[in-house]
Amino acid sequence: MLLACQVASLGCAHAPASAPPSPSPVALRFAWPDGFTAEVLARQEQESWGSDPVRSVSRRTLLTARQGQDLVVRSRTVPGEEGRRRRAAERLTDGLGEVVRRDGTFVRADGVEGALDLVRHGGEVPADVARRGLERSLATDWEILVGAWAGRSFVPGQPQHKPFAGSVPLMATAETRFDVALTFEGWTPCSTEETEPRCVELRYHARTAPSDRAATLARIGQVIAATPGRPVVREFEDDLDVTVVTEPATLVPHRIVDREWLRIRMRMEDGHEREAEERSEDEYVFAPSPAPAPGAGAPERSGGGRAL
Repeated sequence: MLLACQVASLGCAHAPASAPPSPSPVALRFAWPDGFTAEVLARQEQESWGSDPVRSVSRRTLLTARQGQDLVVRSRTVPGEEGRRRRAAERLTDGLGEVVRRDGTFVRADGVEGALDLVRHGGEVPADVARRGLERSLATDWEILVGAWAGRSFVPGQPQHKPFAGSVPLMATAETRFDVALTFEGWTPCSTEETEPRCVELRYHARTAPSDRAATLARIGQVIAATPGRPVVREFEDDLDVTVVTEPATLVPHRIVDREWLRIRMRMEDGHEREAEERSEDEYVFAPSPAPAPGAGAPERSGGGRAL
C-alpha cells in the first residue's frame, strides 16, 4: 500500500486515513514440565585476531530436578571425542548447575567450588576471582535462556530495556554492568522439521553501560596486566547478541545463537600500540524430550507477528 501511494501520490493524497491494527502482545511464561530434559547439539566457534578459528561440536543432555520449592538445572556432556581438553571441559560443565525458582527467577549457581581448580590454571587466577566468574557465567546462561523473559509481555519490534550484571564478553573474569535490549522479533517454527510458527524468536542484545565503562576498563586492565609486554588497556568495545527461539507458554527452548565480540586497544611496555580482537558464535539446538506434538499448546494469536 505504501509503495502504491508513492507511485500515485496524487490519488492517495485525499485517501481517508485509517490506523493500522495494533500488533498483538505475546506473554512469556516459565512452565517447564516436571522432569523436563532435552538433548542439546552445541556448535561452537571462537576466533582471536591473527589466529585460525577454533571449532567444536558436542552433545549434551539438559536435566532438571526438584529441590524443595526450587528447580536445579544441569547439563551433562554426552561421551564423544577424547583428549585432555575435552575431558577437562566435561568435568567442568558436568559439575555445574543453576538453582532457580518456579517462576524462573535465578537463585544461585551450584557446584562452583568443585570446579574452581579446573578454571584457576594452576593458581594463576585467584580463587575468589574464578568463583565470581563462574557464578556470573551460570547466572548469564539462565538469564538468556529464561530469566530475562519470564513474566514479560512483548509487542513485536518494541524493545524493553533492563540492566544486568555479568561478565565482559569472552572475558569471564572481568565483571561489567550491561544495558540490555530485549526484543520480540516475531513468530517462527520451533525447528526446521516444523512448518507451523508456534515458537517466538527473541533477541537479547547487551553492551557495557556507559555509566560502567570506566570501571569495566579498569577491571579488564587488571585481568591482562600480567600478560607479556605489561599492557595498559586504553579502550575497549564489546557486544553480546543472542537469538532465542522458544515456546512462549513454557519457555521450553529450541534454538539459541550466541554471538560475542570484544576489541581491546592497549599500550605495551615499549610504548607501541596494539589492538586485540576476539569473537565467537555458538549455536545450541534443543530437542526437548518428550517432544511436544506440532500445534499442541500453541496460543491463539492475530496480527503483529511474522513467520520466519
